[in-house]
Amino acid sequence: MSLEKIADVLDALAGYVDATDAEKTAEARVEKEALIASIGEKHAAATGEDISDEMLLHLSRVDTALLQTMDKVAGTRKEASDETTLGGPSDRGDLSVEPTNKKEAAERADDQFLNWIVEE
Repeated sequence: MSLEKIADVLDALAGYVDATDAEKTAEARVEKEALIASIGEKHAAATGEDISDEMLLHLSRVDTALLQTMDKVAGTRKEASDETTLGGPSDRGDLSVEPTNKKEAAERADDQFLNWIVEE
């Protein structure tokens, strides 16, 4: 086998690797651009403002896995009307004035505990 044939095979292999690598890079770039566009749309829907060019630049530097996570989180955002309340205000009137120092807070806690024991 001559050296020219070996060189031709190595050149063909290098061309194949370059083409495959360029194809993978292009696919990754398209996926990243789609994720950034999706995040931008969700940001605009939530805030009413387009995403800034500076933020787009920062997002373009982030890896794809983080962009996918951000896209999922942005997609699960609930509207304000969908939120459930976790409770309401206390019906006890004696707690309306907040203690101003640790001594008052400790005295209030002692009084509440003693009142609870007496009531039970």
